[in-house]
Amino acid sequence: MAAKTKPSSTSTTSAASVKTTTKKAPMRISAPRSDATSRKDGTKPSKKATKKMGKASANAASVEPKIDGRKSCVIAMKNVDENGSSVALTRNMCRDSREAVREMRGDWRFYSLVTFCVTFRACHGLPERTCAEFERALCDPSTSENDWLIELLLRLLESESEEGAVASSSSTFIVDDDWEDRLDQTSRELEHMYPDEFPDGPPIDTAVGKNFFDVDPLTRMDVLFTLCERKCETSRLGNEAATTHAIEYERARRRKVFVPSTCRSELHGTPIGYDFHSRAYYVCPGSYRLFRAAKVAIDDFDGPETPPEWCTPCVTFEEVSKFASALRKAGNKNEQALFEYLDKKHLPSFREKIQEQEAEAQRLEAKRKALQEAEEKRAYLMSLERKRSSRLVIKEEEVKKKIETVDRGMIPPKPSDEDINKVRLDVRSWILQPKRLRPTSPPHGVDIRQIRFTDDFAPPVKKPKGREWKNKCVSVYWDADDDAESTFYDAIVWDYDSMSDKASVFYTGTQTIERINLEFARVRVGGPAPKGIVDKRGLLIPYANMLRAVEKSMQSARQAFTWRGTWIENIVGAGIPSHSEGSTLYLCPSRAHIEDVNEDEDDEDASPEEHPSSVIDVEDGQVCVDTSDSTKNDDSEVVVIQDSPSP
Repeated sequence: MAAKTKPSSTSTTSAASVKTTTKKAPMRISAPRSDATSRKDGTKPSKKATKKMGKASANAASVEPKIDGRKSCVIAMKNVDENGSSVALTRNMCRDSREAVREMRGDWRFYSLVTFCVTFRACHGLPERTCAEFERALCDPSTSENDWLIELLLRLLESESEEGAVASSSSTFIVDDDWEDRLDQTSRELEHMYPDEFPDGPPIDTAVGKNFFDVDPLTRMDVLFTLCERKCETSRLGNEAATTHAIEYERARRRKVFVPSTCRSELHGTPIGYDFHSRAYYVCPGSYRLFRAAKVAIDDFDGPETPPEWCTPCVTFEEVSKFASALRKAGNKNEQALFEYLDKKHLPSFREKIQEQEAEAQRLEAKRKALQEAEEKRAYLMSLERKRSSRLVIKEEEVKKKIETVDRGMIPPKPSDEDINKVRLDVRSWILQPKRLRPTSPPHGVDIRQIRFTDDFAPPVKKPKGREWKNKCVSVYWDADDDAESTFYDAIVWDYDSMSDKASVFYTGTQTIERINLEFARVRVGGPAPKGIVDKRGLLIPYANMLRAVEKSMQSARQAFTWRGTWIENIVGAGIPSHSEGSTLYLCPSRAHIEDVNEDEDDEDASPEEHPSSVIDVEDGQVCVDTSDSTKNDDSEVVVIQDSPSP
């Protein structure tokens, strides 16, 4: 029997090497074969088996490979310039405007300007506009559609003391009569404050022909941007608003609850996300545009050391949607987060808005077509010849003339919404124009005293409304057959009836009472009459005492502004709305001594005219304040009540 021998090391090594080097071939998914060789026994598979294998093959083929996280899913957008900015919405522009818009989309200061106006709109009363409207206005601010840019410029020119002195940031905004002089002075200050922005001297200098309307659009953008920077550095209101926004945003970030109005990250210039190449993306509230910055070198104290490589890759909603769709299958975590923000926070609100705009456009188009068809049908029927009696034609003309005469005499004309808007827009454009371009008189025959502060900063005259007429001393104009006898009559507004919109006017000269609609009457409004003309019993005080009590207010009424009773005066008297919500515009000759005038307001407030409830001495005793709305008459007074139409 042969002895067993231990295997040598060489044989062991070779066996081990064979064992380790021999590997199983990887499993591959291949299409199933339907011929006889697909089975070992050579038989043909059944139809059921063939169908099952085909279904498994289809499922395997539908499995998509995962996107590599080491690659970017950001697509190259079409219709972009060499800087990467979209050229959408520039086709209908002239060549100069098109080039200016492309440069704006490649400048980060344009984004900073727009976001500043959105963030600090409430505290500074700034107009709210979209990025596209900013581009059009910067290219041509001289049109009435773009004059809101002038209001933005003037609001940024305001100092902190003026904002608090005349409340320009709340309900009233006063425009300097010649604001170009002030802009020239501010331009020289900006040159010293920001020498890097304006190395060639002041950006605006009217004396040498460099006014705001003649400089190029980028210079206008630079001026507005530096004014925003100055607001951030010097405005107490802006600093308080920024602090409040930052606190609210930090609280919302910790709680993971964001309020769109105040706590959205893009309000503070924070990037909404990054792509695979670490490029930062920004959006502006109220606009679906997408901005991108690359190679941002940030200093902890002085801001960006070098201007970032800035561009606007997406301008329209379709471009942003296409950009977001490309990120849907992103494998990079930064691009996944960017897609989540665009898809769930940025785009949904604009989808609803676009759908509403499309529905409104379809409704207006259908209405236009219906009106056009009705007009065509009417013109066709009028063109048809028909026999009519000449007697009926004459009678219809007489009735029509009679109705027009009655309407003109009894019912005041009702202006359309288009006429009202046209008056407001034209007067607003007239106020915002510089003095060298502004016509001498306001449009539509508007009296300048309605919209202009006086030289001593007294506010413009305002026509009373509704119950504001009560207890006013007025002078009412009456027409007579002889023009020489037509004159104003002194009167006191005794009471006001809101149901009929008529006031009971007591004429002191004839001691009669008339019910009249003062809204459409030719009238002068003076100071308030003392309420003491009625005693404790609700009766008139003696006639001579009443005349002495109201003499001062009557004198002011005789010298007051004359209201002609037209609807244009009523529209302008209610205030010309500015481009900022809830604010009205007025013109002022100068703003140099506003603070000095405001210091004297306390002394003016002490006058009896400003306080109707002041006690006024009449003969021996004090006149009592009337608390009754009744119109009882003393037995010694002869009062005739008549109800007549407005003169």
